[in-house]
This record gives sequence, structure tokens and C-alpha cells, in this order.
Amino acid sequence: MIMPQPQILIAETQYFIALDVEHLLDAAISCDIQIVPLNALAEALEKQRFDIAIIEAEARTTVNIERAAMIEAKGATVIFLSSYAVNEPDPVHVGSRLQVQKPLIHNELLGVVRQVLKQLPGSDSEGLLDNS
Repeated sequence: MIMPQPQILIAETQYFIALDVEHLLDAAISCDIQIVPLNALAEALEKQRFDIAIIEAEARTTVNIERAAMIEAKGATVIFLSSYAVNEPDPVHVGSRLQVQKPLIHNELLGVVRQVLKQLPGSDSEGLLDNS
């Protein structure tokens, strides 16, 4: 049985970072990727179902928790990218959700995404994740 490719949303204020994430994932994982500006996150979640949403963290914890709840309510797992607006990386800003620090270390981000994909219901981790 052919499993559908995972759907990954990247919502980031810095387009070049979003492109970097897209190129990294596209080269290593069989998936469909959509990039949107962070301020278009809610609209993207309404239009399409995603398995993972990789989004930029805000300096304000409440905004991150609200966005994470919105993403999780749509059935997706959220992965936060730390914000350059926050001087000290602090996982408290995203609650207990997954977070990858900027500047991005590609293997770290790939490891977190692969970890989430392995936990998806019905995932064929070998078929999805062995493109590297």
C-alpha cells in the first residue's frame, strides 16, 4: 500500500530561512512542503491538512502557546524554530513543544523531523526517511 507523503508547513518571517528548511527537507525526506509567511499561518491551516508545522517562535510565550494549540487542533505536530528576536534561546518560550535553535544545524532539524514522522500513524519510516 502506498502511503501519502507527509505534508509539512513552514511558517517563518525570514523567507531565506524558510527556503533553507525547504531545501534541506526536500533533499532528505519524501514529503510535500508549503511555505507561508508567519502571519498567514492560520489561513494555511484552514486550507490544507498538515502533519508537521515548522514555525518561528515569538518572544512572547502566550503567542507561541496559542499558535501551537491552533496547529495541534488541526492534527499537526509543531516544531518551533528559535527566534533571532530573543537574545537567549529558552525552551520556556514554546512550552513543552519541540524546538530547534537558529542558526540551524541541518542534522539537528532533520533528526527532529524524522522523530516526528516516525510517530505518525501508519508511517512507513523506511520509505519516507531513507532519502538521504
